[in-house]
Amino acid sequence: MTRFGAVDVHYPPEGGARAALVVCPTAVYGDIIEERTIEVAEVAEYRPGNFYERELPPLRALLSRSGPDQLDILIVDGYVTLDPDGRSGLGAYVHAEGLAPIVIGVAKTPFHAANHAVEVPRGTSSTRPLYVTAAGMPTGDAAHLVRNMAGDARLPEAQHGRRRPASGGSPSSRPPRADWLTNQGSPRSSIDARRRARIPPVPTSRMSARLRDLTNAGCDLPQRPHRR
Repeated sequence: MTRFGAVDVHYPPEGGARAALVVCPTAVYGDIIEERTIEVAEVAEYRPGNFYERELPPLRALLSRSGPDQLDILIVDGYVTLDPDGRSGLGAYVHAEGLAPIVIGVAKTPFHAANHAVEVPRGTSSTRPLYVTAAGMPTGDAAHLVRNMAGDARLPEAQHGRRRPASGGSPSSRPPRADWLTNQGSPRSSIDARRRARIPPVPTSRMSARLRDLTNAGCDLPQRPHRR
C-alpha cells in the first residue's frame, strides 16, 4: 500500500520539541490510517535561514523509526529548496537523509529568494497562495497534488489547520486521542500507537487539526518563526 505522510514539529514553552506524523493511504490525504509522535528533550536555537538545524533532529528521530513501513511521499511545513540554484531548505535535508523518497514542501509565507516555488491557490476565503517546492518529484506535479488534497480551506486538511485544544473538539463529538497518544508507553515517545490499538481511520472532517493536536497536547504555544 502506498503511504502518504505529513509531519509537523512544535516547541513547548518548557523546552524540547514534539514531532508528529500522520499517514494516509492516498494522495488526497482524506483519511488518517496511522499516527505517530515523539518528543526530544533538547533542540537547537533558531537561526534565520537555518531552520533545519532546529527542525531536522526531531523529524529524524520520528521518521527513522518507521522500520519497513517507509513513506512514499512526505509533506513538510516549509521549503525544500530556498532558491532556483537549489540551496537546501528543511525538505532537502529530509530527502538527503533518505527519510522519504519524495519530499514536498508546503510553505505558508513567501521567501524572497524562492521565486522558483510554485504558487498554489486553495480555498475560497483566502487570496494568499501556498508555496510548493519538491525533491524526488517535479515541482509542477507536487503543486498539482497539493492543489487536490482534501479540504476546502487554504491549508489542506492533512496539514496544520487551526490551533485547537488537544481533544480537538468537545468530548461528546471526539475522544481525546492526542492526549492518549502522547501518554502511551514511554513518557518521551509514542510509536505506532494507533496501529497497535486498531483505532479506525480518522475521516477528513476531523483531520484539519490532527498535527496540531498531536504536537500541541494542550499547550498554548507562541508563534513560530518563518520556516525555511
